[in-house]
Amino acid sequence: MHCYEVIPEGAVCHLYFDLEFIKQTNPKHDGKQMVAKLIQYVCQKLGELYNIPCSVKDVLNLDSSTHEKFSRHLVFHLPNVAFRNNIHVGNFIRTIMQPVIEVLEKRRGGIDQETPRTGDGALLSASTAFVPVTPDKRKHLNAEVSENLSSKRIKSTLWEKSEERTLDPDLSFLIVKDKCGTDQLFVDLGVYTRNRNFRLYGSSKLGKNTSFQVAEDNQFTPKPQDNVSKEELIFLSSLVSNVRFVDGLTILTCDSPDTKKSKEQRIQDNSYHSVSETMGGYYCSPYPEIDNFIIGQTNKGGVQGVLRRWNYFSSEELIVYDISKNHWCENIGRAHKSNNIMIVVDLKREIWYQKCYDPVCRAQRFRSESHPLPHECCLDFLIDMDNEFVFTMDEDGNIKASQNKTRATQNHIFVENVDTGFDNVDDAMLLEAAEDTEFIVELHSELSGEELSDNDLLAAVEELEASVSVDTK
Repeated sequence: MHCYEVIPEGAVCHLYFDLEFIKQTNPKHDGKQMVAKLIQYVCQKLGELYNIPCSVKDVLNLDSSTHEKFSRHLVFHLPNVAFRNNIHVGNFIRTIMQPVIEVLEKRRGGIDQETPRTGDGALLSASTAFVPVTPDKRKHLNAEVSENLSSKRIKSTLWEKSEERTLDPDLSFLIVKDKCGTDQLFVDLGVYTRNRNFRLYGSSKLGKNTSFQVAEDNQFTPKPQDNVSKEELIFLSSLVSNVRFVDGLTILTCDSPDTKKSKEQRIQDNSYHSVSETMGGYYCSPYPEIDNFIIGQTNKGGVQGVLRRWNYFSSEELIVYDISKNHWCENIGRAHKSNNIMIVVDLKREIWYQKCYDPVCRAQRFRSESHPLPHECCLDFLIDMDNEFVFTMDEDGNIKASQNKTRATQNHIFVENVDTGFDNVDDAMLLEAAEDTEFIVELHSELSGEELSDNDLLAAVEELEASVSVDTK
């Protein structure tokens, strides 16, 4: 298979990594040992920053290495914990990788465009509060880390809790060399973008035969389920956005470093804005039509509610809205004094209902009656509205929509009701031509020892389509 998971924009997801290095330019690097040290370091930071217990047994370790390249995917299955979306995952990883990122930037003599800086005072939020350091302290830390990265232990002032703690700065194992001998990170920081394509378990790249399989040093074992095979459990565990909505699920966040205000301050500021102004900012989900409808339902008791935040569970097609200002609960027939409520929108069943954060309501497993979504908020209607869009994928795996109704010339994903020009082409002819193209791609890889880029592969497909079109004429 040559299949990829699309990690939807805004979807709650697991912590995940894409790791790789070229073996020829890194002969002294032990990939297995590097993976073990990385997992240990990440578990340490999860404990320090979020108070989340984690071990190697919570990490699914997938291997797609070849003789030329070491390649792994890691998917963390934290106990009843997930990240708000993969953008927050990327912010967290850049934060904990900041010491080594700064070393790379110093070696390259400037800002690394491929590994964006996390900047001063990145904000993490969870059950434990952390206070960002001042810019002066951060500059002092940066200089100290650069001088001591591979030599000794230093005191970490990235985050200050109630007391000072120490951090092992020896992260030099995370620096590898690319095929040109330039220093880069073992961790690919380019896989934390909206609508990211992430290769699936059991799938290989086009023109390649090496698929992702369970690594021999993997210690993760999925929980058994009735009538579900072990292979299927591994596949389901490998999906980054396969997170179920359950009561008590902890959603971790790590805000963008350019955020100048704390979440609490932004919420306070939004309380003075109109509904439309609030909706146009940080709290708008990928479904603004649904957002506006839900806001209209949060006005019982004469108090207008505000969307405090939203979480999207792609595996179940649920949007969970946290509502502030209005605490009206159907369970008690009035507003709670302090506890917030949530509204859950089920996109599959086209309904919405209210749940509650109040301890008594949660103990009763309260859920209000289901109410139907209006037609203009249902997926069928929204998809019909999007038919005019052409979806394309860039070379980094990002999916974008364009209103250009003409067929995309490259990186084409799908377009409905578009004339392909191949109505009269025999299926057997297309199949034979496709097999010839794959053979040529594989032969090129074997002779050159290099892996063709996505653009090269797409160019070959376009050339194939052009030749088939000429033949049919």
